[in-house]
Amino acid sequence: MALPKPIGRQYGSSSLPDDLILMESDDQEIAAGQPDPRGYELWGQDNQKIGTIRSLLGSPATGRAYFALVDAGGMFHKRRFLIPIEMLSIDSNDERAYVPFTTAEFSGAPEYQEGGRGYQRYYDYWSAYAPVASTTAAASTTAAPATAAYDQGMTRELRVPVTEEEAQIRKEQREVGHITLRKRVDVETQHISEPVSRTHVEVERRAIPADQQRAYAAGDATVLKEGETIRVPVMEEELVVEKVPRVTEEVVIRRDTDTRQVEQDVQLRRERVEVDEEGDVDLDTETPAAPRRNT
Repeated sequence: MALPKPIGRQYGSSSLPDDLILMESDDQEIAAGQPDPRGYELWGQDNQKIGTIRSLLGSPATGRAYFALVDAGGMFHKRRFLIPIEMLSIDSNDERAYVPFTTAEFSGAPEYQEGGRGYQRYYDYWSAYAPVASTTAAASTTAAPATAAYDQGMTRELRVPVTEEEAQIRKEQREVGHITLRKRVDVETQHISEPVSRTHVEVERRAIPADQQRAYAAGDATVLKEGETIRVPVMEEELVVEKVPRVTEEVVIRRDTDTRQVEQDVQLRRERVEVDEEGDVDLDTETPAAPRRNT
C-alpha cells in the first residue's frame, strides 16, 4: 500500500521562530493549507505504532505548526517526542501519520522537556536519520523494496540504520485467588446471682402515759403542722449489667511471596543490509566488530 507523500521541507533548520508554544486546544488554528494531525496515530518505518500525536508546537506570530508532540506508549514507557512537521506523511482518511524512522531511532531520540527552549536539537536529531525525507517530497511505501536514487549533490554520505529487536520484560500483577474473613457472633446465656437490698419501713405508734405528757420544745421533735406531709422514700437495689468486650483471641494473616522461574520463547527480529554490486563498481566494505548480544 502506497503511503502519502511527506510534507517536505518548508522551514529549514535555521528558520525556527523564537515564540514556539504548544497548540493543545482546537481553538488554536494553524495556517490554511497546513495539515492538522492532532489525535492521529503515528507509525514508524518498520510498521510499528509509535504513539499518538497529542499536540502541535507552533508559532502564534506565523500561525504555523513546526513540530508534532507525540505521546509514545508500549516499549517507550510513555515518553514524549517532538517530530518536525515537514518529516510527516499524513493520511487524513485513516487519521494516521507516518515517519521514516524505526523504533531503534526512537529509542535513542531526545525526550521532549516541557518548558525547554532548545528545539533545534530535536530538528537536528531527526534530520540526521532522515536526510532524504527532510529535504525532498519523495513518496515512501510499505510494499516490496524498491531501488531509491541517491542524489550525490544532496549529501556525501547516506546513513542506513540497521536495527535489532531486544526483549524488554515487565511484570504485571493478576489475582489468582483470595481469602475471606467473616466474623460471627455466638450468644450464650449466663446466669447471674447477686444480693440486692431494699429499704424496709416500719411504723410504730407509741402511747405516752399521762404523767409523761408535756409540751415539746422547739427542736426536740419534728413538728408536723396542719396540711404538711413528710415523705419517706423507700429504696431498693437493682442489678445493672454492663457488657465490656475483652480480647480473648486474635487472627494474624501473613502473606508471603514465592518466586518461580518462568520461561518463554520470544521471536526477535534483527535487520541486516546486503550490498549488491552491478557493473564496474569499486566497493570498499568496512565491517566493524560489533559486540553481539547473547540470547
